[in-house]
Amino acid sequence: MGRSLGSGVATYVAVNRPVARLVLTTPYDSIQSLAQEKYPLFPMRLILEDKFESWRRVPQLATKTMILIADEDKVVPRASTDRLISHFRTPPQVVVIGKADHSTIISTREYARAIRKFLTRSRRRRASIIGS
Repeated sequence: MGRSLGSGVATYVAVNRPVARLVLTTPYDSIQSLAQEKYPLFPMRLILEDKFESWRRVPQLATKTMILIADEDKVVPRASTDRLISHFRTPPQVVVIGKADHSTIISTREYARAIRKFLTRSRRRRASIIGS
C-alpha cells in the first residue's frame, strides 16, 4: 500500500516482489510530470534524479490493484492519476472519495471501508479455494 509519493515506491515493490494486492492512494503517473506541470519554466527531466515513473511499471503488474482518488485533490491532479490508470494492462478498481482532498482522504469512512472490502474480498476467496 502506498499513498502519494509512497504510491511510486509501492508500485516499484509490487513489480519486483510477490504481493497479494496493491492499494494506491492519490497516485500519480510520475513525479517528473507533476513537477513539470507546477513549474513549467524549469527542465524537470534534467533536475530530478528520481522521476518515480509509475506509468512505466504498472503494465508489468500481475496483482489486483485498487486506486483511491480524492475528489478535491489539489496536490495530485486527477489528470495525472488518469494517465497512470491508462497504462494498466488489467484495469484497476478505482474508488473516488467525494469531499476529500489530498490530506483528508485517509480520515474518511469511505476510504477505510473501500480498503477493508478490497482486502477482505481476497481473503474470502482464498479461504473458499483452500477449503474446497
